[in-house]
Amino acid sequence: MKFRLANFIIFLVYLYLPIDTLNGILIRNQDLSISPIYKVFILLLMIYYLLKNGIYSPLKWILFFSLIFLLHASMGILSNMDFIWGLKFLAIVISFSFFRKLIVEGRQDVVKNLAFISFAIITFNVIIGVSGYGYAQYARNDIGTRGLFYAGNELGVLLLLTSIIVLTHYLQKKSNMKYLFFSLVFIIFGGMLATKTALLGQVLVVCILPLIHFFQTSKGLIINKRSLKLITFGSIILLIGLPYLINYVLYEMNLIARLSYWSEKVDTTTLIFSGRNLLAEEVYDYWVFRGNFFNNLFGYGYNELLNVVGRSVEIDAIDLFMVFGILSVLAMYGFFINQFFKGSKSNSKAFIYRPYVRFGILFLLVLSCMSGHVLNSGMAGLLMGAFLSLQYYFEENYEG
Repeated sequence: MKFRLANFIIFLVYLYLPIDTLNGILIRNQDLSISPIYKVFILLLMIYYLLKNGIYSPLKWILFFSLIFLLHASMGILSNMDFIWGLKFLAIVISFSFFRKLIVEGRQDVVKNLAFISFAIITFNVIIGVSGYGYAQYARNDIGTRGLFYAGNELGVLLLLTSIIVLTHYLQKKSNMKYLFFSLVFIIFGGMLATKTALLGQVLVVCILPLIHFFQTSKGLIINKRSLKLITFGSIILLIGLPYLINYVLYEMNLIARLSYWSEKVDTTTLIFSGRNLLAEEVYDYWVFRGNFFNNLFGYGYNELLNVVGRSVEIDAIDLFMVFGILSVLAMYGFFINQFFKGSKSNSKAFIYRPYVRFGILFLLVLSCMSGHVLNSGMAGLLMGAFLSLQYYFEENYEG
């Protein structure tokens, strides 16, 4: 059998979430992390494969962050976390180029398979968590679950991306019942994670995707009855089931204790942002009184962020500004914005995933301005790159 590098890389990518699950156990019990090494190996193979096939676009991003790292080193502010955060974003860019090549070659099933593997691993971890063997999302009050995963915040982003890909797949396959079933499952999973991002994000995804499909399949005043039925049944299920889910999350998972405790101590805005707004104010004061032009451009480094607020703010736009500077923030957000507008250049509905990916891009950007670990998510980075590549899939003989 002839060895094919692309297939080997795909095999390794399929295993990255099981490795992340194992990694959570190793970090807690052995203080050992193998996941970063595994992902770096995958990225190196992807780079080699892309260069071998004449695709050089990731090189400009590698060069860009290399220059940032060199500047930080020359200023004496380079830390391991600077490098790790930069590498996490590079994982999105590099994997996007890799999966885009596969998509253009007609291998879109690779992305679908990755999403379903992601769903299976999330399911495993949720079951482990609710069975009492995993780790709580909020350990202090034993609220929610993250299963065996270590990075609970990143799990919410992973769940959202997985749900968009899986649910879009069933919309395109005209499988209404499977769409409704998996919608319910994803919303339940969002409740099990017990984070605002996971629960509210899943509700938004489940509501918006049928609307996108409705407009995509309508032809002028001619309305697709299937899309209309899906919206109607989905709305009924959501109206009936959501109150029960909210009650479960608040009382069965004890989230009400956390909300009650903090509601007596902070204002509504602080409660909604889980205190991130207060950390953001500290960064703003630092920027006003101690900031300088050069660091504003190229960053202050992760260690300085720790000196200012004691930890990351967990709002990507602010964290990335402090670590890498405004030029890097513009470049990183610009990458997503560029993909969004590339998705609007062709009006052909035969690019069947394009409107869903554009929605996902907007969702991710808004989410990154309200929470953290989105554009620098180690757990969701590879899947994010795969998700972005889907908009380049062209369905031949598309009938709508």
